[in-house]
Amino acid sequence: LILLDNHMPEASGLDLIRLIRQRWSQEELPIVLISGSSMQGEIDQAIAAGANSARRKPVELDELISTVRGALLSADSTEEGPAS
Repeated sequence: LILLDNHMPEASGLDLIRLIRQRWSQEELPIVLISGSSMQGEIDQAIAAGANSARRKPVELDELISTVRGALLSADSTEEGPAS
């Protein structure tokens, strides 16, 4: 799991998501983007780039825990495959 800030000193979180997705799928390596922007378009761009989820700062602890749990459970259920 990667918790990623969208605004980093030398790179864009969106660019990093795209780079990561060239190697790992959403199921193999979940990404949750945390954005300081209030613009919905930035959240939409993160999802389109391959983030599993995106949240705006400030993020409440219970919301972050729920988001992380959902990303991990989604990845885990995909790895196990369909039930027999």
